[in-house]
Order: sequence, then C-alpha cells, then structure tokens
Amino acid sequence: MIKTIKRKDPTKPAFYYISYQQPHPPLTPLREYLDMYSDEEIDKPIYGDWVNDAVFPIQAIGDMSKQYTDKEIRLARKAFYAICTHIDHQIRLLIGTLREANLLNNTIIVFLSDHGDMLFDHGLVAKRIFNEKAANVPFIISGEPVNKYRGKVGDRLVCLSDVMPTLLELCGIKIPDTVEGISAVSNTKREMLYGEVSEGDKATRMAHDGK
Repeated sequence: MIKTIKRKDPTKPAFYYISYQQPHPPLTPLREYLDMYSDEEIDKPIYGDWVNDAVFPIQAIGDMSKQYTDKEIRLARKAFYAICTHIDHQIRLLIGTLREANLLNNTIIVFLSDHGDMLFDHGLVAKRIFNEKAANVPFIISGEPVNKYRGKVGDRLVCLSDVMPTLLELCGIKIPDTVEGISAVSNTKREMLYGEVSEGDKATRMAHDGK
C-alpha cells in the first residue's frame, strides 16, 4: 500500500483499500510484539451471571472454550492485543506516507472491521453470536476533510453497506438511488438490520412495518 500511495498520480483522485487478515485465528503475533505483553497482567474474560442458564446454542459455543487452560486463555488474549498493536504501527506508517506525499490533509480515513471476537468472554470464542464483543466493531472516520465531526461519537446502527454512501456524501458525490446502505453522516437512521429472509418472513416484516 505504501508503494501504491507513492506511485499515485497527484492530478487524480484516488481510493485506497487495505485489509489486514489479523487479528484472526490462528493468533500468531510476531515475537517482538508478544514480548511487549509478557510482563503485563492481562485483563481476564468477563463472565455474565446468565452463562449457566443460557440457551443450548450459546452453551454449545461456550463448550469450545473449555478445552483451554487459564494459562492458554491469558496467552491468547495477549496474542490478540499484540497483533492489534502491530497493526496500529503499520497504520502509522501509512499515515506517515500520506503526509510525505502531501495527501494527508485531503484524505478521509476510515477504519473498520467485519466482525469482532468474543475472546473467551462469557466462555465464548470467535464471532458466532450477536454479543457486544463479536458484533460491535470499529467504524472510525478521521482526516482533515471531516474535521467538523472531530470528537463526535454516534450511537446509530450501521453496517458495512453504509461505507459507500457515507464516503460519497463526505466527498460531495450524489448517492445512487440503488444503494442499499445509509450514509452514517445523514439524518436518516435505521432501527434494525434485515438479513436474507424467506418469503414468509418478508410478509411478516411488511405486516410489522404496517405495509
């Protein structure tokens, strides 16, 4: 990505997309970054008082964590944080490259993820449940062009399909009528997300919506 930015035609606009595979299992941080956390007392997983009474699907997922010892769980959480620190440093290099190329003041930066990881909270692992740790992921917009939003934190419900209309609005470009997402900086908000549904579910949803 650094090479791509350096080769950019300065007379034309550009859209850059970089995707980091980590922190995705298997958690394999560089030794130098894992060592940063070797002497740190890592925070322990959270266990809700509802765990033992959870419905079967949640219990089945939770059983996966029982194959690990407390030592292995602590190491996994340290490895996760170590990888995140590594990525932070890589992003710093990209921001530095934008600055050196005189592009930083004219670039909108969006940091997001597709899902989180339970990381043994409530005895759960990975992303298999709509719990806070798995479903609430970063959606951070930064950069000089969006300074008027600096420091603002929204509580609206957003999803990845909202990225395109958000960037289009911020860039002053008309959002096509066919776009399913909603700009995260618009006045329009959603109350829920709909996934793929059957015809019967569609009828139920329309009745719920009063249509």
